[in-house]
Amino acid sequence: LLTLLFGKVENSVMEACVTYLRISAYSYPALAIYNAGSAGQPIDQDILAKINALTPHQIQVFVSLSCTMCPEVVMATQRIAIENKNVEAQMFDLAHFPNLKEQYNIMSVPCMVINDKDVYFGKKDISQIVEILK
Repeated sequence: LLTLLFGKVENSVMEACVTYLRISAYSYPALAIYNAGSAGQPIDQDILAKINALTPHQIQVFVSLSCTMCPEVVMATQRIAIENKNVEAQMFDLAHFPNLKEQYNIMSVPCMVINDKDVYFGKKDISQIVEILK
């Protein structure tokens, strides 16, 4: 995938890219487990109240492992789902789901699809996502 994106690069550069991709890939589930199994990352009480008041939603987050803006969206949606049992959050590496890329006409990541119909692009923090879900 990296060779396809960047072509021929020096071995040291490719090794650094692979290391970055591995760290990114492992950090998504690790942060979800951290947030679910402990007090998690701090969250403002006003935002928490808004999360608890949300009606049922299904959130699909589409990412690329080389995306630097994707982790925040993934962590925020996972945290919302942890705090509210009516919200389900799933993450997809877009490289492995070309059919979903086509179905939702995804041109960039991060991309959120809410309830299989509303599509949102770009980096969003937890408060912005809560506002979208309200």
